[in-house]
Amino acid sequence: MRAFIVKFMTPKGEEKNCILQAENRGALKTLAEQQGWRILQIREKKSIWKKLHTRTLSGTQLIFWFQQMAVLLSSGIPLVQAWTLLCRDWRKAGEKQCLQRGVFRLEQGISVTEVLEESELFPVMVIPMVRAGEQSGQLAEIFQLLGTYYTYVEKQKQGVLQALLYPAFLCCCALGAAIFAIFFLLPVFENLFSQMNAPVPPLTRGLLQVSHSIRAYGPEILIGLGVLTVAVYGYSQQSQRRQALTMRLWRIPGVRKLLLMFSWQRCCQLLAIQIRSGIPLLTALSEAASAVPISGFRRHIHWLCLRLEGGESFSAALAKSQVHLPYVSAMLAIGEESGQYDRAMQAVADYYRWQLTVAVARFRRFLGPAALLMVGGIIGLLVCCLVLPVLDMITTMSL
Repeated sequence: MRAFIVKFMTPKGEEKNCILQAENRGALKTLAEQQGWRILQIREKKSIWKKLHTRTLSGTQLIFWFQQMAVLLSSGIPLVQAWTLLCRDWRKAGEKQCLQRGVFRLEQGISVTEVLEESELFPVMVIPMVRAGEQSGQLAEIFQLLGTYYTYVEKQKQGVLQALLYPAFLCCCALGAAIFAIFFLLPVFENLFSQMNAPVPPLTRGLLQVSHSIRAYGPEILIGLGVLTVAVYGYSQQSQRRQALTMRLWRIPGVRKLLLMFSWQRCCQLLAIQIRSGIPLLTALSEAASAVPISGFRRHIHWLCLRLEGGESFSAALAKSQVHLPYVSAMLAIGEESGQYDRAMQAVADYYRWQLTVAVARFRRFLGPAALLMVGGIIGLLVCCLVLPVLDMITTMSL
């Protein structure tokens, strides 16, 4: 028996996590069907050593894998042979072993979707899209779409990282200036003030006390910061903690709108692909929502699915939900009138992709001046605390 961490949604729309013992994933899915659960994710429980050696593929690796698979399949090469060719020159041993195990599973007749899910090397959102490609016979097209999607995501990440380079450089300069002032500059000025019996302003006195504390408890402070960093990292790696943080951000109006735009962009992109592949709307909506990493949005989409099962139209049900956005409702109404849901969903995905790109560009423009102001404030504080008392002392001596 193997242990699995199962993330599922109950018939009431509640998301839960539990650890179950089963022989394989198929047995877990059978159990879920009996209980009325909708499985969102299944991960095999592994030791810390295995977790370190089997991680999700990076963005560049995903782009390479999906684009090469699309080219090979479009050229008429069988799936198993194409998979074997890509595994042959894979560099990382742990990832290569998982991928080679996938070749063996494919030769046994296991579907590509199950192989990708068992490997745990691919993101959760990949699974419903590949399943749609298998059901429609358009696996090469789906791989090409995934390659294009992750190319876009990687460009966005690179843009954000480039935007953070200049502020990070300024922050490092400010930190270096503060360390130099605390360990080298402030002791010199403190001796000067004590020798001249000059009055020290309260702000300068406070800065000197901070300098004394840092110099006296420097190792303890470093250890505390290290422990805090490890604790924050461990907190961020727990899915339940991340979901709790996301739900807190969900309650903030401005952040909620950005999260809704991100959720609808990903959901509608998947919906357009799945509907174009011939998958029914209700099934496609459920699968697309499972690929969105925000539990609040998934819960509301589950509620929408229940309303659709009751015979209500998509646009009418969405108007009553808490994930309503005007553009989505307008395009849904057009899709219902024309019968072309795929084009309407693609238009929504393109629109919110553009909106998110604009938001990232604004963030990049704001970040540089904000970091410059912060560094200027730190340096200005040091100048005021050190230079002004010296000027007062010189003025007093001249009198």
